[in-house]
Amino acid sequence: MSTVNASVRHRVFEDKFAKVRASTADADQPTFSSAPVDCVQRVFTPVTQADVVALVRSLPECSSDPLPTWLLKNNANMLAMFLCRLFNWSLEHGIVP
Repeated sequence: MSTVNASVRHRVFEDKFAKVRASTADADQPTFSSAPVDCVQRVFTPVTQADVVALVRSLPECSSDPLPTWLLKNNANMLAMFLCRLFNWSLEHGIVP
């Protein structure tokens, strides 16, 4: 990845995050609740990096998301390891961060 390309991507993220922060500045803080104690995920098939890449690439374009879909799709291979770990942790612990 070239320095110019990295700078452009950084600027895209910086601008998007600034817009999201500005549009949610007055919003209530999010609340989170744990799953009921008797709710247990006993068996699940872990998500693979190939699953993540395939699913990300099949996403429809979405202009309302702060992360441009094209940017996510173009970087699916690079992000797959992290997303895969996040999804599997979430499934294993029954928590959606």
